[in-house]
Amino acid sequence: MVHREVYAQVPPKVEYSFTEKGRSIIPVLDMMFAWGKDFLKDCRLTADS
Repeated sequence: MVHREVYAQVPPKVEYSFTEKGRSIIPVLDMMFAWGKDFLKDCRLTADS
């Protein structure tokens, strides 16, 4: 799901990226993010009451 590219240099450098399979989970992560924002908003509204 994650590709790790290591570069032989000083200082060391490593880059991470999603594979094609890893990119397929992005819509799920986006939905979870949206749910979290709504949940926080609801928590704040409840705390203000």
